[in-house]
Amino acid sequence: MKVHIKAGVWSGVLTGFLFSFLESIFLLFTTGSILADLLFFLKAALLYGVVGAVGGLLMAALLKSSLLRDVPWEEEKLKSFYFSLFFGMSLFVEITVYLLDIVFPIFGRAPSNLLYIGLVAVFSAILSWLLFKFLPISKLGGKSKRFIPISLVILLIVYYGLFLMEKNNEQQFYTAKKVSSSDQRPNFLIISMDTTRADRFSCYGHYRQTTPHIDQIAGEGRLFKNAISPSTWTVPSHISLFTGVYPSKHGVGYLNTHLTEDLPTLAEILSRNGYRTFSIYNNPFVGRMVGGTKGFNEAIGVNLDRRVNLTLERLLERFIYNDIGANSKKTVDLASNWISATADPGLPYFAFVHFNDAHSPYRAREPYFSEFVKDLDLTQVDLSKVQKVNAHRRAFHKYLTGEVRPSRADFEYLKALYDSEIRFVDEQIGRLLEFLKQKGFLKNTLVIITADHGEYIGEHNLMNHHFYLYNTVLHIPMIFWYPGRIQPGVDLRYASLVDILPTVLSLAGLEGQIPSHIQGVNLITPESQDVRVVSSEQPRSVYSEWWGWLLGEDGQDKAQSVSKEGSKAILKENLTPAEILNFTNQSSKDSSKAIYDGVWKLIWLSNGKHELYNLANDPNEQRNLIEAYPEKAQELQAKLDQWLGSFQQARAVSGTNKKQFRQMLRSLGYVQ
Repeated sequence: MKVHIKAGVWSGVLTGFLFSFLESIFLLFTTGSILADLLFFLKAALLYGVVGAVGGLLMAALLKSSLLRDVPWEEEKLKSFYFSLFFGMSLFVEITVYLLDIVFPIFGRAPSNLLYIGLVAVFSAILSWLLFKFLPISKLGGKSKRFIPISLVILLIVYYGLFLMEKNNEQQFYTAKKVSSSDQRPNFLIISMDTTRADRFSCYGHYRQTTPHIDQIAGEGRLFKNAISPSTWTVPSHISLFTGVYPSKHGVGYLNTHLTEDLPTLAEILSRNGYRTFSIYNNPFVGRMVGGTKGFNEAIGVNLDRRVNLTLERLLERFIYNDIGANSKKTVDLASNWISATADPGLPYFAFVHFNDAHSPYRAREPYFSEFVKDLDLTQVDLSKVQKVNAHRRAFHKYLTGEVRPSRADFEYLKALYDSEIRFVDEQIGRLLEFLKQKGFLKNTLVIITADHGEYIGEHNLMNHHFYLYNTVLHIPMIFWYPGRIQPGVDLRYASLVDILPTVLSLAGLEGQIPSHIQGVNLITPESQDVRVVSSEQPRSVYSEWWGWLLGEDGQDKAQSVSKEGSKAILKENLTPAEILNFTNQSSKDSSKAIYDGVWKLIWLSNGKHELYNLANDPNEQRNLIEAYPEKAQELQAKLDQWLGSFQQARAVSGTNKKQFRQMLRSLGYVQ
């Protein structure tokens, strides 16, 4: 047994070192030196070496007592056998995880994946046999105890040389468009917090201390009290942020699955003017799949289309922590490293940093969650119901279908979970900004903190988002921090994500390059940037939209256009959660739009059952005044019609990924 244990541990450690080297090299050349530096390799070698040693010990003990019980092999042959076995198994795990998580993420649970997994298994088995048959690896080390440490040193030297070469290439790339030192163009850092309601921020009045770091930024910057998202979910909202136009004009997420070439993005315009542009995101609906990376010099979908974690870390996240899509710590590290590499040589930069932690399912982030539940009566909470509607991204459907009916106390528990997620992201944002401050990379920098939409947690008998146009899901945070250029204060005007593009370009001195079709406005005009409190009396309307899914199961459009005249009336008043869910799951022409105008808000529904609210008297939208104030409703509908007629609305175009897009919608819980 002792000989088997020695051979197993030896083979496991050697295999671990080799795979730490191979995976580090792969990540170095796919993600860059901003991820895979020397410390990254040492961490990988230590992690894989320890796991290899433990795995080798266990495997040797198992095989000695079963398959190899009567095999009279000497130590050298046992080393070759165990090494071949471990190498093949490790290769199988590496390739399988990569295929299912990166190359075919949409089909991760599809039966057809068995074919790919089977092919990888056959290849790995054949390679193991060839290694055992023709590569006597044990003879290289013999009985020398120095073989493994010497091997590690050689791998370390080779890796460091490759790291320096890649870092030099990247530095040349960064400085290719270096501007003169006299050009003091501002930097831009946009932080987007997915699925994050404004009313859960302490700087927006929440009773819990959920955002202390963001509160400090808000106190030193301009807080937009009435920022409204242009839509209820990720794709149309982020595309509106990038393009400066509303969903009716860009059509992405409803009519089309990908941004068209005729709409330039903020990243494209800044890149043309010498900016280095970077996007890092944790949701596939912010990245390449929908055209969200258009114009960025570097775009990293964290473990989506670009791996940033070691395979062992990835498996730990998936099978133990169920933490896929919540990589805020890694996101901050990569963003910090990229900004350092770009800003250090004096390049102006635009960095878009996206966090997805607050998206369901909500996790208990400690120590914040324990603090937040102190004010709850936990004896009234049914944890089994909470678990059923919060188990995964599609679990909330159990509530909408009536299968599970959480109580008010259950929803308060869910809100405490949600608040702990926000507090955790706030901590990471604070860490990012503190690092950049210490390095001097926030000088002459506009920081924007915002969100794409909010979240229902029991309000209006709803959970999740993408349902109806109530403020719970549309009222978002928006904070501008730019010391010396923007006076700290509160802006009471309506603001929208479509305003970010014209505001950023104006502050960059690129007003002349703002596209004529832009539907947003510059929020920081000379008249407003030195004022502490900007009045809400300035006349301006903003809009939000939700359309029914137009993508059929076969990937073909079931509607070519959306108009309120042609929509069939399938909605009705006082829908039950189950009826709402059924409505959102079908490919239809139904839609809803909202117009904010002063204290009034009109929600237009395609069935004619419109809703009117006075937000000053009824901020929670509980009293529909459509019958009490018909003239006001007609006035707002006329404004809405005039706005819709003022531009050319998007049309459906053919695409190649509509079936995959719908499969991704289903995997993320948007449809069943």
